Amino acid sequence: MKRTYFIKNLRQIRMTPNYLFLATLYGLSTLIIPFAVQILVNNLALAGLWTSTLAYLTSITLALIGAMTVKYFQLILVEFMQRHIFFKQTAKWQRRTPPEKIHSPYFFEIFAMMKTFASLITEGADLLLRVIFGGLALLFIHPAFIALHILLLLSFLVLR
Repeated sequence: MKRTYFIKNLRQIRMTPNYLFLATLYGLSTLIIPFAVQILVNNLALAGLWTSTLAYLTSITLALIGAMTVKYFQLILVEFMQRHIFFKQTAKWQRRTPPEKIHSPYFFEIFAMMKTFASLITEGADLLLRVIFGGLALLFIHPAFIALHILLLLSFLVLR
């Protein structure tokens, strides 16, 4: 069976244990959110105790910060893997093409910019959708979360 170009490049990627660990940790940490929201809703609906509600909100916030930190490290590892593949392929391409002093440096910048913009667009859209739909879900769960929305909007306006 003949190996294709894609399979050759795919075999160059080495899935390090760090990458697999971070992917698993991020997946498990995102499971915290539905469970914590369910506990929070049950606590407010049945008991109405604000001290335990604040403790749950604090734990949810810390879990989300931890999940985003793990996601950040995961993105760094993915970036290193993409860089490794990109530089191997460009080195092969550079050996096969004749040298040109004027336009060849711009060629490499175009690929780097395309890769960066693609990741920024996908991650930005993902973050925006999470914030909008998560905020709407919390708003419909309990009216006390209106204050949380106002606080988030004010912090966004101040940081802007």
